[in-house]
Amino acid sequence: MQEADMQKVDALVGRLVGDLGAGVSGVLVVLGDHHFEDHVERGFARPPEV
Repeated sequence: MQEADMQKVDALVGRLVGDLGAGVSGVLVVLGDHHFEDHVERGFARPPEV
């Protein structure tokens, strides 16, 4: 059996963690927008001035 190249393993783990972080960030943005729109509809927040 071949021995794992630690640089490749570190690169793979770093990439997976980065992809996971990007996905979680995207989900939080979508949920935050939905939550803010709900507050605007209920009158708890004002829409931003354009």
